[in-house]
Amino acid sequence: MHYQTTVRTDADYADIPKAAAFIIDRESAQSILRLSALIKANGLHCLELFDYRVDWDWGDAEGSTEAETLVVFAEEFCFSAMVKHTNVEIRTEQKRCADLAHFHGLSFDEAGTPEDAFVDHVASLSMWDWDDDKGAALNECEEPSEGYQDSHEALMGLIEAARDLLAKKAAHVEERVQDRETPALVLVKPEESGSDYVLQDGSPSCRITVGSISVHVRRNTDTGDEGVIVDLFPRGAEDESLASTYAFFQDAEEELCSDRGIDLDDVSEWVGLHYQRNFEAEPAAARYDWIKRYLESHRDGELAQAA
Repeated sequence: MHYQTTVRTDADYADIPKAAAFIIDRESAQSILRLSALIKANGLHCLELFDYRVDWDWGDAEGSTEAETLVVFAEEFCFSAMVKHTNVEIRTEQKRCADLAHFHGLSFDEAGTPEDAFVDHVASLSMWDWDDDKGAALNECEEPSEGYQDSHEALMGLIEAARDLLAKKAAHVEERVQDRETPALVLVKPEESGSDYVLQDGSPSCRITVGSISVHVRRNTDTGDEGVIVDLFPRGAEDESLASTYAFFQDAEEELCSDRGIDLDDVSEWVGLHYQRNFEAEPAAARYDWIKRYLESHRDGELAQAA
């Protein structure tokens, strides 16, 4: 997951980076979620680890950092550093652990228990002089020189049990990912990266966070006039909106036709005559596609006549 954030400090008149960028891959996300669980389980404020992954953007200024750390809280995380040769501490914006877990298909509630850390550690140990449940020999290291029999049988059984637990957990996560609801927003052109998205027909609404503002986009189906309602709320305090607006699909379709110099009734008649479809009964997205096809068809006809 790619992040770009602003940078803050409590120091007055300090030269600091104007922005920061970093990537959290799946393995790092699992580590962050485990630390989060440890913090909640033990009533801690935060945990810090040395971490130098952040790209600090100083812009036109000159500067460098040292003592860079990953800072994990119960629900959020960020990165911290000291501006070199000063006592100025800088930090990135705090990001939600729940968002990180969702992006990587992890469970925020389950991904970070001490038991998980133990299982991961034991499962990483090497096995020797052992056959798995299918009879295949496992010799991943040299056998120990002392205490062979007792330690061998106990440890091999422990490793097998841990690996069995991990396999079951991976299968459960895969099932959860497969059963997950289709995202409300999808790229207009999935084969390309970009910022243009479509609210899918089966999704009644979506939320988009922009800084401290939460944007709620929802379909209006309460009245006979279908359209879209957009409400803007303070992020984290969504009881009363800051501003609202709305528009109807039919008004947008009529405006589009007027802008292109065509009549919406002509489009409806063309769809019924050539495709035996009731234009008015089609969903809004389908009506928009019919208008585009009508425009393309008549543009091709005009070009043919001109030739």
